[in-house]
Amino acid sequence: MQTNQQEEEEKEEEVLTNTEGEKKEVLVGEGAGETKETTTVDSLQPQQEEVEKEEEVLTNTEAEMKEEVVVEVEGETKETTTVDMPQQEEEEEDVCPVCIEPLQKDSTKFVRFTCCGKGIHQWCDAGIDASSLSYEQKNCCPLCRTKYPTSEEGLIEQVRLWVEKGKAWAHTMLGSRYEHGRGVDQSHQRARELYELAASQGYADAQYNLGNMCDGQGVDQNYERAAEYYEAAARQGHASAQFNLGRLYGTGQGVEQSIEVAREWWMKSAEQGVEQAIKELQDLDKHEGRTTPSFIPKPIECASCYRPHDPPEHKLRPCNGCHRVYYCGRECQKKHWKKEINGHKKNCNKKSK
Repeated sequence: MQTNQQEEEEKEEEVLTNTEGEKKEVLVGEGAGETKETTTVDSLQPQQEEVEKEEEVLTNTEAEMKEEVVVEVEGETKETTTVDMPQQEEEEEDVCPVCIEPLQKDSTKFVRFTCCGKGIHQWCDAGIDASSLSYEQKNCCPLCRTKYPTSEEGLIEQVRLWVEKGKAWAHTMLGSRYEHGRGVDQSHQRARELYELAASQGYADAQYNLGNMCDGQGVDQNYERAAEYYEAAARQGHASAQFNLGRLYGTGQGVEQSIEVAREWWMKSAEQGVEQAIKELQDLDKHEGRTTPSFIPKPIECASCYRPHDPPEHKLRPCNGCHRVYYCGRECQKKHWKKEINGHKKNCNKKSK
């Protein structure tokens, strides 16, 4: 009996063993799904760990992808900002809100309001002064209606606010104050730092000022650096920088001497009405024995208020002495004649046609 019972128990165990084997085979054959989840606890733990690892990898990958996307987006933004810088500078120079005409590259040819940062042409500003507006209206900004500063300190305080915002024109304006000691203690080093901040944004006026400083005005003379700064501004159409760059090529200072290259830059400057460039071209023609002038002066803008020649509404008239510069009328001619810096009295040789 015992033997029979033992045999029966062994058969049952064998059947159970075969059944479990079949189940395992079925589970493996069915693959994923709930069947796997119904396997033994020991088999679930490794699977859960693998799933957690996969989720962790996916999470890290997603985070990396997000970081990469952010970096790429930021990169695109930076690239866009870099490309748009010249456009922003042009927008800063922009157009005159009064006549809707472009402002010049040379900041001495227009008026910059330090309250709102806008600029208007000198002749437009003169028109406002000559208008029938009240004294109170004329004593405030025509664009934002802020009262004009009553002191140098007040003006510089307004400029500093724009400097903090990173405006290239403000860096240049404050740099000029430090260079010449107007309203602040004179510091050529501080002036140069401010100019360089503006020049790094491609601001032509700052590049021109740095060229002047390296040309022997305020810092150690370095004609090579001066030529680099002048050329950077000249290629943007800065007329005075074009003239100075031509001068360096004419004398061979900082660059390889080339009269032809000097003539090219003087020609570009003369085409914008720069009197000194016209005079240099005339002297060069005389030296070379040319009977036909390489450049014939023509009315471009008033040499005093810089109002453009626009007949028949506004026709400029030449200086009767040299015929190199043009004026709106006698009043502008008188102002330019008496001007201390680049005044026409020093340059006019009263040469007839």
